[in-house]
Amino acid sequence: MNWEDSIAFADWAGLRPMTELEFEKACRGSGQPAVPGEYAWGTTRIVSLTGFDGIDGSGTEKAVPPEANTSFQRIIQGPVRIGIFEGKPIRESSGASYYGIMDLSGNVVEMAVTIGNNAGRSFTGNHGDGELTEQGSADVPSWPRGVPQSPQWAQVPNAGFGYRGGDFWNPELDLRVSARNVATFAGARRLFGLGFRAVRTSPPENPEGKRGR
Repeated sequence: MNWEDSIAFADWAGLRPMTELEFEKACRGSGQPAVPGEYAWGTTRIVSLTGFDGIDGSGTEKAVPPEANTSFQRIIQGPVRIGIFEGKPIRESSGASYYGIMDLSGNVVEMAVTIGNNAGRSFTGNHGDGELTEQGSADVPSWPRGVPQSPQWAQVPNAGFGYRGGDFWNPELDLRVSARNVATFAGARRLFGLGFRAVRTSPPENPEGKRGR
């Protein structure tokens, strides 16, 4: 998948892209203090899986070693299933964020709207409307758009989106919540190390404390 594929799905589903600040909140939680060098699970301890207990791709395989909490540094040559590290008693050992979200550090990167350039800062947070162009593309005006398909790697610094959280290919430093070395990187290739989470803005609360419809 690439950015264009991802935002087309978000538009069709009535959702929207996540911003990189929302990525950090999803990792750290609202109002929680930052830990220097922390990963999505709130500490600096990181252990990559090196293999599987069971058949890879079966849906029931478990991470080896059992204390692994993510995948990075090309030890495994591809993404692993969501939830492979869950079922452990604490966030650090299961690789879970403050809200229990899995794989925000490692496995696949999180494509997100950047705050690093004007194209990203022009994003207004509008939701998709369920309709696409005749070519099957997203058509929400304020959403950052991708760049033309190219057989070569290319950094396009003004496309309005980038990558956060690192993937199975990256070194451990790229998995830190604060790492922004490719936060304004924009590429067009479809890669199996790219991930995307479509989100929706929570409705505001009315004066009685009830959420609006």
